[in-house]
Amino acid sequence: MGLPEERVRSGSGSRGQEEAGAGGRARSWSPPPEVSRSAHVPSLQRYRELHRRSVEEPREFYWKTPCPGPFLRYNFDVTKGKIFIEWMKGATTNICYNVLDRNVHEKKLGDKVAFYWEGNEPGETTQITYHQLLVQVCQFSNVLRKQ
Repeated sequence: MGLPEERVRSGSGSRGQEEAGAGGRARSWSPPPEVSRSAHVPSLQRYRELHRRSVEEPREFYWKTPCPGPFLRYNFDVTKGKIFIEWMKGATTNICYNVLDRNVHEKKLGDKVAFYWEGNEPGETTQITYHQLLVQVCQFSNVLRKQ
């Protein structure tokens, strides 16, 4: 699966923001300039750059043991050997620390919403901040330790 403009259109799905172009390739449209200017990721080129950097230079992560080799290796082509995915092989980290503790204690984002939840019924919603989530994770962690 590639980025939107690289996907081959299949079936007769919704035309939405994509439309089959020459050769069955999907076409995409850029948002209005005023939207792009204020966006966190203002262009597809910037998205690709950020994605590449996130894979090649994962700096924002705390590592107990850094990745000694390539961050990501894979083969999905059976003609080139065994199918495999190796991600952070040989590295160790603490996901909870990276996702919660750092955001609450170091980046001071405790009062920011970590995620929004919506239930099946109208009005059945909640918001959980990073601090609230950290407290719940610690409580559950203590339950698991006692088991």
